[in-house]
Amino acid sequence: MDFMDLAKKRYSVRKYKSDPVEKEKLMKNKKMASTFNGKPFFYLLYDYLTKTSYY
Repeated sequence: MDFMDLAKKRYSVRKYKSDPVEKEKLMKNKKMASTFNGKPFFYLLYDYLTKTSYY
């Protein structure tokens, strides 16, 4: 099997749950991402159920 055959057969399966993610988990991931790379960036997390945003 060469590379082109492999590339044509490749696929990714993505299944997302409809369960909301806890705020604590989002904040933990946000903090971890900010220490990984020294480049400036901005996160805006929005909870559409409670209409609340977190920076």
